[in-house]
Amino acid sequence: DLAPELGGARGTRVMVEALLGRAGALFARGQLEPAQADLDRALELMRGAARPIEPEREAGVLRRLGEVMATRGDYPGGIERIEQAYRLAAAARSRGGAGGGAGALLEEQARAAITLVFQHFQRSDFALALGWGRRARRAVQRLDRQDLLGYLLNNLGLVYWATGRLAEAARAFSRRLA
Repeated sequence: DLAPELGGARGTRVMVEALLGRAGALFARGQLEPAQADLDRALELMRGAARPIEPEREAGVLRRLGEVMATRGDYPGGIERIEQAYRLAAAARSRGGAGGGAGALLEEQARAAITLVFQHFQRSDFALALGWGRRARRAVQRLDRQDLLGYLLNNLGLVYWATGRLAEAARAFSRRLA
């Protein structure tokens, strides 16, 4: 634990960043259990910090934790964490933003909604996937972020394809590549 070495709040922030970085590397290598443990620890540190961590950071950790949990097969728990991330970012935005501001919160909402499109696609719950797709589209349009639009279109294309809506799938995949 680096917190005592670096001193209080700064040490906590450094430790959280280290855990997030390591969790990302572990996830990329398929080491899901230690990745989840690092994300759980980061969340614990963030929530116990003397100085509150920005809500968009906490939402990002919840979203990533949900992705890891779902990848490990705990879809209900994973989806719940991702939905918590969405709600946290939405609530902070409705209070006028904090930390990195309304843009960072809206981005985290968009990322959570895009992730939920994919998670519900994975479970063949296409109605929920499309519902989250509508939420994600509104957020992405407000952000005007082509990278996020690409992820969303890819995920929606998968849903359309799986439900036999081939023309819509082709449009989504084509727009994704444009």
